Amino acid sequence: MRSANFYIIASLLSATAYAEDLEIVTWNLGSEDNCRVKTDLEHAVYSQYAREINADVYVLQQVSSIQSLDRIFSGLHYDFIVSKPNTNTRCNSIKGSPARLAFAIKKGIKYRYTKQEDLIKTTLTKTLQYGITLDLPQIDLKMLNIELPKGCFQGSLTQKNRDCRKMRTQLPLLKNWLNRYPDNQKLLVLGEFNRWMEQASDMTVEYLGTELYHATGDLSPCHNRNKGLLDHILLSPAATATLALPGAHFYQLSDVTFPIKTPKRCPIGITLASAGH
Repeated sequence: MRSANFYIIASLLSATAYAEDLEIVTWNLGSEDNCRVKTDLEHAVYSQYAREINADVYVLQQVSSIQSLDRIFSGLHYDFIVSKPNTNTRCNSIKGSPARLAFAIKKGIKYRYTKQEDLIKTTLTKTLQYGITLDLPQIDLKMLNIELPKGCFQGSLTQKNRDCRKMRTQLPLLKNWLNRYPDNQKLLVLGEFNRWMEQASDMTVEYLGTELYHATGDLSPCHNRNKGLLDHILLSPAATATLALPGAHFYQLSDVTFPIKTPKRCPIGITLASAGH
């Protein structure tokens, strides 16, 4: 089914519940050059990741196309919710595909997508950044998959460069989204924050809400070619109380046999206790 604004490859409310702990993984699928379409070998590496991780819900950024998701999750059983392409990126002017955000939900897990709750049109100049939401009603959890602007990775948000001006404009929109909901709402914000928030001097989490738990706060980049961690996971107090394991964890392939670099960003997961716990 295709809506006017979003591609929905699934029923909006799936059928059955789940009884075991729930693994939720945020995964930036971007290549070294995010604008370039992935090769067959790259799709094979990403597909091996998906098979080894076997997450219940993937929260995905830098998705080049629905067809790319089909290849990565080939032979696996997931429903997809995929945003409109970000047609305002520089990818539009060169060979490649504008990026999308997406969820991949294992079949059998109850979920609900409501477009009206998305964080949309968080826009400044010609760069469109946004967030899409997903509800897991069995555990009363609301997730937001986000992509914030690049370039203001560290230091004060009051810096006068263009990238930090974008971040200053968009962080209040994220804060307002968090403040929409009552204190007892389980909220989970995951994705591409594009801030080195694990650094002690960074105040992004404090700005968004001192009560938020920064699950990735103790992680370092999984590759030495990354200077800082750009993908993060934040939980409200009610969501934090459902963690089956403390903090977040990286996933890396146990045996990479392909003659290419492993993905620049490692998938990051958290484990939540099921409704039955």
